[in-house]
Amino acid sequence: MVTLEQFSSEQTRAVVSNSAWRVFLQDAAWLGMSAETRCTVLGDVSEPLYESWMKAADVKFSRDQLDRIVLLHAIRERLEKLFGCANASSEWLLAVHSEKDPVFAGRSPMEHVIYEGMIGLYHILTRLEKMMEDITSALTNWEDEDADDHIWPADDATNNRPRLLH
Repeated sequence: MVTLEQFSSEQTRAVVSNSAWRVFLQDAAWLGMSAETRCTVLGDVSEPLYESWMKAADVKFSRDQLDRIVLLHAIRERLEKLFGCANASSEWLLAVHSEKDPVFAGRSPMEHVIYEGMIGLYHILTRLEKMMEDITSALTNWEDEDADDHIWPADDATNNRPRLLH
């Protein structure tokens, strides 16, 4: 198993770069990222370099680029768990957040990455993890409130409240 610390070794980077490239291309396609956005996410690589990687059989990434690919993959995994599909995930990434949002401040998460680089990827990952915690907490509280030991009278108004189907 390769750890992030091992990305410092040129030898390890050479071994994992081609696999990382395939993962990056799959994640970027799943998220609907344009070639221009892909270049930005990879650390502002030039379009000619990106195109040469598209044609190359052998890609060698820097530590920074591999870290970015790992962050993007983690983001894609969280988005898939939260939203279940590429379309909803892409919509969230492109949706402009409130001006009052302390992280995105009137930008979409993808615009945030364009302006902030790798730290923007980290901010997105952190936000998604917080959203997952909030949902888990809400579901746990909901389950506690709806425990089987509650007996609702047939005429109780709460008996008619909307229910999750699963």
